[in-house]
Amino acid sequence: MGKYFIIGLLVTLSSQLYAQNISGTVKDESGKPAVAATVSLLRIKDSAAIKYATTSKDGLYSFNKVAEGSYLIGISNVGYKAEKSKMITVNGQDANVPEIILKKTDTKLAEV
Repeated sequence: MGKYFIIGLLVTLSSQLYAQNISGTVKDESGKPAVAATVSLLRIKDSAAIKYATTSKDGLYSFNKVAEGSYLIGISNVGYKAEKSKMITVNGQDANVPEIILKKTDTKLAEV
């Protein structure tokens, strides 16, 4: 019985190493939530996308069970310039990313 308790404890503790969460908010220049923006979790060393999410109606996003390391958050949304956060370091605690503001693109469709 004690052996199973120790194995269960080790499994629980090892899963906690990957239990960190990253969350934040995306808004537009007027302060309104950016709805349905694409959010990418990018690994810092090679900019590879690790996970994807979309923002909620409140402009919120989150990534669950993120391994320790250094990351960037990439944001894209139709009609807005793509943005990236500053470096985020995950080291055993949840990370809250400062609010990201999207700016409208200046491009216009050419006449047909």
